[in-house]
Amino acid sequence: MFKHRLLNLALSFCTVLALLQLSVPPARADNHSGVIPLERAVERVKRNSNGKILSAKTIRDGKRSVHNVRVLTKQGRVKRVRIDARSGQRLRPR
Repeated sequence: MFKHRLLNLALSFCTVLALLQLSVPPARADNHSGVIPLERAVERVKRNSNGKILSAKTIRDGKRSVHNVRVLTKQGRVKRVRIDARSGQRLRPR
């Protein structure tokens, strides 16, 4: 009896985790071009860094578009964040 309750509890927990994962929207484009707008990338960087946005621009890097965002951190350092404009993934700095 105890094993059945434990199994039901574990299954319920897994179901809740799966539903929570489904409720998180993926980073996707707001327009028909398939590119994430620069403003959305800036919002994400600001939320994740808790810093002040100094500048932001979209550039071509080979065949892909990249959002470059410069952030002033709380420690007073300038950090450059690169976001792939199509996938929304953070890229390694150059």
